[in-house]
Amino acid sequence: MTQVREARLSHLGSVTLGKMIQSTGADGSVDLPYVRAAHIQPMGRWHEATPKTMPFSPVEARDLDIRRDDVLVVEGGAGFGRAFRVAADMPGWGYQNSIVRIRPKAGRADGRFLAYALQSALDTGRIALETSVATIPHFTAEKVSAFRVPAPALRVQSAVADFLDRETAKIDALIAKQEALTRSVLEHRDAVILGLITGGKGAAKREASGVDWIGDMPEHWETRPLRHVLASVETGVWGSDPAVEGEGTPCARVADFDRERLQVTDPIPTLREVSVEDVRRRGLRRGDLLIERSGGTQANPVGFVVSFESDTEAVCSNFISRLRLQDGMNHRYWLYAFYAARLTRITEKWTKQTTGIQNLDFGGFSSEHFPCPPSSEQDEIVAEIDQLMSSTGAQLQRQRSLGQLLVERRAALITAAVTGRLDVTTYGKAG
Repeated sequence: MTQVREARLSHLGSVTLGKMIQSTGADGSVDLPYVRAAHIQPMGRWHEATPKTMPFSPVEARDLDIRRDDVLVVEGGAGFGRAFRVAADMPGWGYQNSIVRIRPKAGRADGRFLAYALQSALDTGRIALETSVATIPHFTAEKVSAFRVPAPALRVQSAVADFLDRETAKIDALIAKQEALTRSVLEHRDAVILGLITGGKGAAKREASGVDWIGDMPEHWETRPLRHVLASVETGVWGSDPAVEGEGTPCARVADFDRERLQVTDPIPTLREVSVEDVRRRGLRRGDLLIERSGGTQANPVGFVVSFESDTEAVCSNFISRLRLQDGMNHRYWLYAFYAARLTRITEKWTKQTTGIQNLDFGGFSSEHFPCPPSSEQDEIVAEIDQLMSSTGAQLQRQRSLGQLLVERRAALITAAVTGRLDVTTYGKAG
């Protein structure tokens, strides 16, 4: 194994923190788009996040520009330590203070190698050891400057980077194929669910008059406003006091939603003081449906519904409403009906957004008509969708396991190459 010396990043490149976000600038400032943490994703990927702008003075625009071979590192938050190497100049762009820029010094560093070295350090946990984690972890400009990475000769760095560009591209292509297969499975599953909920299993059809998202449905079916199939609706419990470990009332939160299996099971105690009256009136029982009505984001919008599948005495948080169906309704049919409505984006019509937070107008949403087949057909549809969910769930798990193995293989290859444990000049050659 080749012994590779290490050097501080400040020796290999100039390290500069970005600009604090400002809504107004001094005279002569110009609004420019800026790179933020959302742009930089795992494995050195670039995400085309919605552009945002802020004012940069002429000096800031000059000093905080982005050029080919720069390495942009996420400073804090959930993505701290992620690194992205810029492949081409980005004229007219700056970057905010959630980003640290490393500009390689001529003759000392190849930006591609630095990005791979940082990916290795993140994957192996070295960056986590250097960050402040009292509240939110921060890989500050000072910590980045002092951070040590392998620093072989420049020609070796370039050879390693060439090798990793080639080999990771092959692995990335396999990962992309797995991701595409996963999307295909989910799209097929969703199409089948939507077809069964709105069209049943092959009976003669008629137009569902006045209900655009349903289209044609079996002749003998009816539609009902959502409010006419609900026995009760209760908002969740406000609770500011966290539970003491081992005590407290279990409270289902949005974070507990299993969005793939559409359920919540066995929420842990998270609230300390819940009144007996709240437990009596707002308590959950197996088969209740829980809808996220407030606090949604673009990634996880409001209107998502799961079933409560537990016999634990519990409540739900104030961001959730508990829906209890009338007698004779199959709760799993209505779970899938809600899911189908989301696929057609019907909940978006009743979603309001204030200061970046989404809220569902449940009163308006409950006026929407849903297909309501006879109970026996609800049971048949549920049986078919349950089987579909089980089979696709197993298939998705296999694909994700393979995808995780590829990610781990990629990370191990990068670490072996940048640390010198792998001779990139002989890798893959016979003899």
